[in-house]
Amino acid sequence: MGISGILTVLWYTALPFLTWIVLAVALLVGVQVIARTSGYRTRECQCRKALWVSIAVGLLSIVVVPFLTGSQLSMVTTVFDWVTLLGIAVGVGVYAWLVLHPVWFITRRHVQPA
Repeated sequence: MGISGILTVLWYTALPFLTWIVLAVALLVGVQVIARTSGYRTRECQCRKALWVSIAVGLLSIVVVPFLTGSQLSMVTTVFDWVTLLGIAVGVGVYAWLVLHPVWFITRRHVQPA
């Protein structure tokens, strides 16, 4: 199978989820742009809550992703299946951190100390 065949399979695999993919990218870009124009810098903002919530979301995705794709967790049997599922969980966790970290910065910046 050539590269065009592989890209065709990937396109038809992603097609049912294309709306969600576009919305996820728009959310990520929107949050990052709003935060960066508000003075957000990744290394300057220390927010442990965003990290822990992102880890929890990544772990939760191990259970949720098979359901969303019409599969079951009991069907994840081979090493390749588990590596793929763990890769998805890491990706979801990183995405959650990339969205939540600037959101926490924006919301904490506008809170007035008592």
